[in-house]
Amino acid sequence: MIEIRDPVHGFIHLSDAERLIVDSQPFQRLRNIKQLGMTYYVYPGATHTRFEHSLGVMHVANEMFNVLERKFGKYFHRIFSLSDEAEQKRLRNTLRLAALLHDIGHSPFSHTTEELLPENMPHEKLTVKIIREKLEDIFEKRAISRQGIDIEDIIFLIYPEEANNIDEEDIKSLYLLREILVGEIDADRIDYLIRDSLHTGVIYGRFDWMRLIETLTIVPHPVDMSHTRNFEDIAIESPEPRIGIEYGGIHTVEGLLLARYFMFLQVYFHPIRRIYDLMLIDFLKNVLENGTYPADVDEYLEYDDSKILVQIKEEAKTGSNKEVRELARRIIERKHPKKIFEEIKVPLNLEEFEKEIKNELERKLNLDPNLDIYIDFPRKSAYRPEEAEFYVVNDEISLEVVEKWDIEYTTKKKKDKKIRHISVCSDLLKTLPAIERVRIYANVNRKKEKEKAEKVCRRIYDEFMGGKSRDK
Repeated sequence: MIEIRDPVHGFIHLSDAERLIVDSQPFQRLRNIKQLGMTYYVYPGATHTRFEHSLGVMHVANEMFNVLERKFGKYFHRIFSLSDEAEQKRLRNTLRLAALLHDIGHSPFSHTTEELLPENMPHEKLTVKIIREKLEDIFEKRAISRQGIDIEDIIFLIYPEEANNIDEEDIKSLYLLREILVGEIDADRIDYLIRDSLHTGVIYGRFDWMRLIETLTIVPHPVDMSHTRNFEDIAIESPEPRIGIEYGGIHTVEGLLLARYFMFLQVYFHPIRRIYDLMLIDFLKNVLENGTYPADVDEYLEYDDSKILVQIKEEAKTGSNKEVRELARRIIERKHPKKIFEEIKVPLNLEEFEKEIKNELERKLNLDPNLDIYIDFPRKSAYRPEEAEFYVVNDEISLEVVEKWDIEYTTKKKKDKKIRHISVCSDLLKTLPAIERVRIYANVNRKKEKEKAEKVCRRIYDEFMGGKSRDK
């Protein structure tokens, strides 16, 4: 057992099995992949990496498991068909290893360049390939094999579509563990919000995560949700266990979701951070073969932030393509196009909108559409509580919920029932608007040029939105 001092969680302890994973080259690669891409151009402290985040997710997942074990340990044998305490320990260790490995397939600069992964190859699928091709021999070593951990169970927790030969008896427990890792209120989200907040120096991402996990509970999950969104009189047939929250923890859930909302606005979708993301993506589309990262695992693992930064410097000095050389130079010298236009609604036909904006700005201001003009919009938006399958349990029955499995669900009309959908319980969450906005950047420096470009954007935007142009 070794310990690592973490700036967020204090000491994080690793077993011998976990140390084998951490010492592997695919995991060590995460030291050179920044958690927030090029955000350090805006927030200088945002140089933290996927390496420390992965350790943090393992720690938080373990704490969540501790809470559920303390509250419902006596029911585990019935819920999960466990035969003894060793099986329960195997579940915990499986969760910890999956949490440790969940980001091992990330591309350089994390989500910033994820769109350049090979077709039909999300980073989770690459994670599975790396585990199978590069780490399988580690799982055969005694430190892991003696624990009875199945590599396919870990793959299921990370990317169920790729898991093979999963025992039917394990399905219920694996679904519950997966919700701890990638559910509505999960260890991944908890860690990245508080970690990103710490390293960027903003307070928006802070919330009472320890109180949140203390109010976790297990709820019976309605099997068939396909025909209703009202959550009214849902039949519960052979219910599966899912993660829920006690009613006393509602304010902590609100805190997490507000933290995510404001971090998105202030950090993740910061206008300067985003323009460097877009410039980096354009650069890589030009220098990577076929504009994507390689699908071969060995070749892919050669790519990290350091390799990309070296490429940018080399292209800026000696690149043969004039356009790529100029783009690389602008990234290094931090000379980005300026934001000239922003609106809170995104045109439906973005492709046509972008084409017309670039054509007009090229014609009227002699701008290069490939270097001088960028259109941006959120790829992901704010949390919509009504779309989540997440439930709240009355505090007084939380500890007995497993024995009272046949409990009615409720909507706004039936607040006396024992389990309620989260959208019923929080008026605050219902007021969070979706983050839907469009931004236009252009390489204009003079005031008159900027005003002219802004008028062009306003006129075209109003036309696409069906409104009357304010450009008179």
